[in-house]
Amino acid sequence: MYGIDPFHWLKLILLIIIIVLAISLFNLIMQNLLKVKKRSSFSYHHINKQHKMIDWTLRIACIGFLFFAYFINIGRIHEDRDWFLKSTYVVFVLIALTELTRAFFEWKYDENKKAYLLTISNWVLAL
Repeated sequence: MYGIDPFHWLKLILLIIIIVLAISLFNLIMQNLLKVKKRSSFSYHHINKQHKMIDWTLRIACIGFLFFAYFINIGRIHEDRDWFLKSTYVVFVLIALTELTRAFFEWKYDENKKAYLLTISNWVLAL
């Protein structure tokens, strides 16, 4: 049989709902265990000015590297491209660096010293 399963989209939506619920439940449990106040889901909280500067430097460097990688890879065939120049890997490294930076600044400067454990556990769950 060619094509996709008739229930493909239903299965995909169900999978996304299950993943979102599992992550939300994990966050709720970890927040209660660590006694960390709830963070807003769609905003990014910088710990201090130095954290904000480092975070934005990482983001701008990543965007610059993505443009650099695009222009290097544009002339190559797909199988010939270097793995470290692929956008998926670059974005993954950016997320890892920003989350590790956030965890470091939470550990070093945040009032709640256990907040960094929540950040690291969320990152490990995402992996």
